[in-house]
Amino acid sequence: SKTFHIRTEALAMSEACSEQDPEDTSGSPLRADEASGSGSGGGEGGEDLDGLFGELRSQLGDDDFRHFLALLSGAGPRQVAYHPEKSLHAELFDPGNWRRWVDPTLLDFLRGWHAQQLEDDGHGFACLDLDALPGCKVEAPGIVSFPALTDEFCQLLMEEMANYHRSGMPTRAPNSMNNYGLVLNEIGLKPVFSRLLQEVFLPLGAKLFGSDSDRSQRIQGAEVAGENWGGSSLDDHHTFIVQYRPDDDKHLDMHIDECDVTFNFGITPSDGFEGSDLTFCGMFDDDNHRKYHHTYKHVKGRCVVHSGKRRHGALDIEKGERASLIMWTKSRSFRRTAEYRERYDLDRWNTTASDRICLSYTHDEDYKDLTPESLHYKMKPRVPTELASSASAPSTASSAACAPLLRKTWVRVCASSDIPEGEI
Repeated sequence: SKTFHIRTEALAMSEACSEQDPEDTSGSPLRADEASGSGSGGGEGGEDLDGLFGELRSQLGDDDFRHFLALLSGAGPRQVAYHPEKSLHAELFDPGNWRRWVDPTLLDFLRGWHAQQLEDDGHGFACLDLDALPGCKVEAPGIVSFPALTDEFCQLLMEEMANYHRSGMPTRAPNSMNNYGLVLNEIGLKPVFSRLLQEVFLPLGAKLFGSDSDRSQRIQGAEVAGENWGGSSLDDHHTFIVQYRPDDDKHLDMHIDECDVTFNFGITPSDGFEGSDLTFCGMFDDDNHRKYHHTYKHVKGRCVVHSGKRRHGALDIEKGERASLIMWTKSRSFRRTAEYRERYDLDRWNTTASDRICLSYTHDEDYKDLTPESLHYKMKPRVPTELASSASAPSTASSAACAPLLRKTWVRVCASSDIPEGEI
């Protein structure tokens, strides 16, 4: 009875905290020892508290429990007093301008759905057929791209980020794995992206990663292969920009995201950089979790969307600069369901077969055993021998370590006439 009352109060507190929406950029699930506070004290009282917090965590789920702890600690959303006093483009901060930032093709595609929302006051997605969205493409099963943002919006975001950094305002890393960029939610842009999520990207999330009744099975004849990750009720986001340069963040190690549906937008011209391709592997619980799946090159204004639980990373950038706008989205209501807890069970984390390109030096304990020393802490494209190997037979953990990664080629040193004749 005592636990029930505490759980009820904790849920109410977590919902209140969700409305305040503290930012979580951990990039990894909450660990049991971090949640319970084990190691911070001993004795019978500490054990009782650990047990109580452990039970609350299991009943509330990681997401609501994290919100509950944030509220207990007095934490709130981190906001910087940047707009309107120091911002460069005031129009960026007005949620009412959202249509101005959306690619006209996508806006036209959503016109009928918007009209239906006004009539039905609901979120029906049956009227949307992704075959009717020009440029919408299945890149690979579970990975879809489509035209999303205007060039103007991309340019203004880059200029606003540069202005923010010049202003000397405080900044922090966009997430636990990127050091360069900007958390847009913290500088006054969260209402804008909340509106874009509600008006534009929610219906796309529903058609790709929503409930069984909402998901599209095929686009232009290609299998979508989506799963239900709460796409039909996306209502929360962590939105930020990341930057890659050869001398700064050169690549992004393989990982999964701290979200359920990831929208990743190119916001710099594709001819302005070399390398830095987004590389996808398998879902976290599949046998192909660490097997190569697809490589995608960002195009300015175009979005690639995938489940946050799919392993992915960015290869080394060789020249120039690439910036991406990222929206980590989730459904708070879906995360409270038994379906979510069953689907996102970390005990199902699969680390069996692997391809070299899909190994993570951050997350895989066998990384150094399976990766040639010359490639440690690098994200290099697959070489021809790896391509041939994966085409002829599935890779195994042992073959990934032994596969040759260098090609022998002839190199001209000098002409034969330059070599002097004589006795040895």
